[in-house]
Amino acid sequence: VSPHAAESPFFYGVNFEVGYYKASYDPNRYNMEMRPMVGWRNDTMEFVINPILGLALSGNDHTPEFEPSVRVGYIVSPKWTVAVEHYAGLGPIDHFSRLSQQSHETFLVVDWAGPVGVDFGLGHGWNSASNNLTAKFIIDIGF
Repeated sequence: VSPHAAESPFFYGVNFEVGYYKASYDPNRYNMEMRPMVGWRNDTMEFVINPILGLALSGNDHTPEFEPSVRVGYIVSPKWTVAVEHYAGLGPIDHFSRLSQQSHETFLVVDWAGPVGVDFGLGHGWNSASNNLTAKFIIDIGF
């Protein structure tokens, strides 16, 4: 994220991820994700958007998929934040999927910013293309 992001109300950055999946999970075994981040915060609230693009690096179709997310958080203290996050999988950027084929999941999340950061959330899917219940657990180790 942008330098000194914790000291500024406006912050931005980009994260790149490359992944390998079992064929039973994803027929495109090699994938990449570009996750731009734009956010704003004050002493008690934060708002973050991620216009994410996912790209299959293997297989035949290399059209990027649009997977945006949004986060609204309440900053309880310098170490604790409670947030609502929504993740969507809208489909290929050149023709979004029908609403019934898009994934939409909303999470209630608790973050702890200690020496090792912890992000835990439970999510609910809103249609048959989404997971009914999802738990997420992220450990953040800065270096």
